[in-house]
Amino acid sequence: MKKPINDSIVEEHSIREVDLVETFTEYNEHLKRRLSEKKGSTLIKYEELIEVAPEFAIWLKELILYGRVDDQVLIYLDTKEPGINRFNCLLYTTDNTYSISGYKAINAKGYLGCIASTRKSNVGEDWNRGSDLPDGGYSKETFDAIISRIVAYELKTLQLWRK
Repeated sequence: MKKPINDSIVEEHSIREVDLVETFTEYNEHLKRRLSEKKGSTLIKYEELIEVAPEFAIWLKELILYGRVDDQVLIYLDTKEPGINRFNCLLYTTDNTYSISGYKAINAKGYLGCIASTRKSNVGEDWNRGSDLPDGGYSKETFDAIISRIVAYELKTLQLWRK
């Protein structure tokens, strides 16, 4: 069946109801709100991470292509626990998501850790597999161990010498 729309005729199955036409800015704000609600934490920009965990922010920026952290990492801040600002950074590759979380403690060691999760499930499974990657104190040593493991996790096995 055909219906007239704006002085033209279109197929009924191609008609979409549009409640609101959003600008890119409105769409981005809506997306940020949805992501924050889903995660239960506040989505923040890199500049805000500098205030919470300045050393980690520098280490992360050195890792990211052209230093454009906001283009490649989702950063969340959880302030539910008084006195501790926990952050969580999500890095995405084609196959995996890496969740680096931590906090910088004022008079303690702090924490950094990472979890790897596949972005798609295996055939016949209705869950995504994951692995714990290194964790430890809030330090460059822990950060470097995490990044080394992410690289190792992403490397593919060569079939050249298989038996």
